[in-house]
Amino acid sequence: MLEKVKELKDSKLILSITYGLLLWFILFNYKDVGIWVKKGISILTPFIFALIIAFILNIPMSSIEEWARKQSWIPKKYLRTISLTVTIILVCIILGVISSIVVPRLASSITMIVTNLFNYSEAMIDNINDLLNKSTFSYRIPDHYFEGLIQSINLSKLMNLNTESGLTLLVSSFGFLSVFMTSIITIVMSMYLLANKEQHLLQMRKLIVYLFGKARSETIFDIASEANYYFNNFVSGQLLNMILFSLLIYLPFRILNMPFPELMAIIVGFCSLIPLFGCYISFLINLMLMFALAPHQVILFCIIFVIIQQFEANIMYPKVVGKAVGISGLFVIMGLTVFGNLFGFIGLLIAVPCMALIYAICSRLINITLYRRRLEVTLDNINDITTIDEDIPHSYRGH
Repeated sequence: MLEKVKELKDSKLILSITYGLLLWFILFNYKDVGIWVKKGISILTPFIFALIIAFILNIPMSSIEEWARKQSWIPKKYLRTISLTVTIILVCIILGVISSIVVPRLASSITMIVTNLFNYSEAMIDNINDLLNKSTFSYRIPDHYFEGLIQSINLSKLMNLNTESGLTLLVSSFGFLSVFMTSIITIVMSMYLLANKEQHLLQMRKLIVYLFGKARSETIFDIASEANYYFNNFVSGQLLNMILFSLLIYLPFRILNMPFPELMAIIVGFCSLIPLFGCYISFLINLMLMFALAPHQVILFCIIFVIIQQFEANIMYPKVVGKAVGISGLFVIMGLTVFGNLFGFIGLLIAVPCMALIYAICSRLINITLYRRRLEVTLDNINDITTIDEDIPHSYRGH
């Protein structure tokens, strides 16, 4: 018995020394470690994108599979094949509609704006200055302001083009081929992940139990289940909200013959993926387009946009996204700030579900720790809990 205790202490000591040496190496070689991490991420990029695609496609596929399971005439062994096939067909139909209807209109709108960029910018400045002259503001935007700003951009330097090198086109061709092959590999990997998701999940669970043991693995699985809940609800709700919001903007703009309704709806849709600030960003961008192209409709545009945005923020968003964003605005802003600075635009997209998950984990950890210490905290007092159960009450696991 004493020998087993001694062996256990020795193993813990060796493990602690190993962790200490690893931490020391990372701290004193953080630049090299950062380079290795970036290389590792770049190598795993196809797999990471395959996971993202599989996660998104799994949302409709699971619903289709659940419906098919209730149909007695569908053989059980073909449920996954049928649900995956239907999901792929639906995605292809959606992409086909977008590429045949939306993309041409969007391309023509962007081409027209780029072709007449100087004229539109000057028209926008003149209209804004006319509005300022009618108000009490004495400020006036200088003429040809945007023209000088655009001309000051060195496009060749920005695109890093070397016109003297004959290898530029060849390098670009190989780059395009590499991206194309990586895309194909990513799509194929995502299909394999979806087709055999239970098997891959079981393999991952076995690996985690092997590395961390039973007790810690149960905690990891619990956190992973909660993360799946937040991300699943948020992604599905956010995508549906983006589509509905874009349609609500597009239809009245098209009926009222406002300029570039497709472009405006797409701007609104993509900006709606950024919580809190997205609507303001899309409003300012579209307002600038209205000032340049249809100043006589600016007031009507503002009225329609504000009405639809209020409907989306107060009625549609809570119903569609649901409880996935169960945190206050303060934590949403904190999440946007932290994840935006760390990961850029992608960080803004994942900030809310990540912050909701962190908030839920921290709340559960704090509540359970207070319960085990037999303390109950209220706004007025700190009370002692007289009796404590082995099974922690569900109320202490929530917020």
